Amino acid sequence: YTVHGLLELEDEVARNVLDEIGKRLGAILEPIRREPRGKPPRLLSAYEASSHYHHYNVIHGQEAHQRALVALQRAVQDDPEYALAWAQLSELYCDVQALGYEGPEDILEKAHDCAARAVELDNLCQHARLIMAYVRFLEGNHPEVFRQAEMAIALNPNVAHLVGFAGFLIGFSGDLETGCSIIDEVEITNPHQPGWMRMVAIVRALDRSDYHTALTEANRMRFAQLAWDPLLRAASAALAERRSEAAAAHRELVELYPEVAADPEPYIRAYVHFDSQVASIMKGLELAQSGASGH
Repeated sequence: YTVHGLLELEDEVARNVLDEIGKRLGAILEPIRREPRGKPPRLLSAYEASSHYHHYNVIHGQEAHQRALVALQRAVQDDPEYALAWAQLSELYCDVQALGYEGPEDILEKAHDCAARAVELDNLCQHARLIMAYVRFLEGNHPEVFRQAEMAIALNPNVAHLVGFAGFLIGFSGDLETGCSIIDEVEITNPHQPGWMRMVAIVRALDRSDYHTALTEANRMRFAQLAWDPLLRAASAALAERRSEAAAAHRELVELYPEVAADPEPYIRAYVHFDSQVASIMKGLELAQSGASGH
């Protein structure tokens, strides 16, 4: 081997290892919480770019998202045949739309193009299929979400984090029961799933006017990296007539995510697509805000 060849071999081996880590991300590994290597994104190889992606998925936030985005944009230029990197890049573009991160205006078109490229390169790539479902979800094409998500699950039903996300998308596409069932089964086999997956169970409980269960599920979420955590705790607690809890959660929302607190409905509608469900959350937030302001 030449030096260049050895470096390429190192990248390939490490990339394969990282792919396996990503498949099992439900069991969160502490090293992924730390920023990878410290190199500028433009100098990262494909597997290092993927490590930035996994780091972002653990901690979230604009800064981690931007670093992962830049790294993956460069990675697909350097290694355009790497399907997983295209899928990961598509997911980050989707998160711009869904979570309000900074990004270009035509973000969903970019997300779709990247997901389509990933599927074209490897139509058996589970992540690619799942992110295509995510793109379709953000486009509001729920029948296609079901089709793509079910295909993703069928490719490997044992990958906890990806199957759980498929359940999340199915639930918010109009089948809360199936979505909750998938997520609950995933958590039986691997209980270390990210807290945001409980959002489906919270919205199902709100949809049933079972506000105490909604609050119990909201307290299980504990994912302060996203505004959804204090938002759903505030709404659920207010509807369950737990006024002090609701007021405290709403104050937390205002402190940590003032832009979302000032205008929550667009943020809510990114994932909650049905008017009755949005109305329930908004009603709870209005009650929580009233309690937080002392009215």
